[in-house]
Amino acid sequence: MNNINIGNSSPPNTQKLYQQNWFIYLCMFFFPPAGIALMWIYNKKSSAKFKGIITFVALIWFILMLNSKNPYTTNNNNTASTDSEISNILLSKQVRTADVMNGLGDTVIGQRAYIEVSNDEMTSLTLEQFQEFANNVVKGFDGNYFSIIATDSQKAIFFPASDITIIQYGNVNDNGMLDEVIGYILLQDDGSYTYELKSEN
Repeated sequence: MNNINIGNSSPPNTQKLYQQNWFIYLCMFFFPPAGIALMWIYNKKSSAKFKGIITFVALIWFILMLNSKNPYTTNNNNTASTDSEISNILLSKQVRTADVMNGLGDTVIGQRAYIEVSNDEMTSLTLEQFQEFANNVVKGFDGNYFSIIATDSQKAIFFPASDITIIQYGNVNDNGMLDEVIGYILLQDDGSYTYELKSEN
């Protein structure tokens, strides 16, 4: 007759999934806070010293996981900023400065600033690009005047006294000064600009 051998048989495994060691350590790897909590609640066999060491290692791993996401987010922000600057052709141009001379050309009486663009770049400017450049670059320049010069057509957008409210457009000379005014770019109360041809009268 076969014996049932009750005394030597192992009790059935009644542990739930989240109480089993393999699941706890898996949580420790993928989401350490949950793994740490489960270990301290359900792992009764391990010593407090062992749990403390595992907790410390898991916390370091969790901090590394969090920090590895931050550079990615920062890079995305930098990329967005760079894309914004590239989309505004005016902001990608180097601002240059030069002396302003008196009528005889023998005395420096001030300073001017300018950027150089192509005629296509100038004529394809959007209102938003122009506003951004005027407010962020021209407005902060403390000089006699600021010019956006289309070198291939000798046309220029001219900011007298670096003022962004009444702006001139026309033909420019070698000193970045207008020889002939063709029209005016005028700042409106709502912050937008309108263009008006110079009156012939």
